Amino acid sequence: MPKNIYFVDAELDDVFYSVPKIHEITLGRNGLIKIPCRVEKSMNVSKIHCRLLRKDLEGEVTEHDFAVMDGESDKKPSKNGTYVNGERISNEKETPLTNDSIISLADYKLKVVIEGFETIEDSETI
Repeated sequence: MPKNIYFVDAELDDVFYSVPKIHEITLGRNGLIKIPCRVEKSMNVSKIHCRLLRKDLEGEVTEHDFAVMDGESDKKPSKNGTYVNGERISNEKETPLTNDSIISLADYKLKVVIEGFETIEDSETI
């Protein structure tokens, strides 16, 4: 079964953003994955806030296939920053993502879910 990556609203836990199978996906108010303007915390999210990078489109998804970079390009960072697990990331260097990583676009938080990999909750029950 092919594995997929998607985002869950880290606070509501019910908003899903499926990630298309392409090399670079933009997230933001006007990104390929749109952060809904109805969410109050999205007001500080840039039009193109960050870029999700997918390394391998052909093989089976591994937990190390995904990275994120701040901003629209290496020359244009987001206004309010992108954070992964509380650490501010660069618009010039890839930051690896793993299952259960939390991406913060300004005040808006998304949890990364990669199907087929153990979640924090799963590991605590073993």
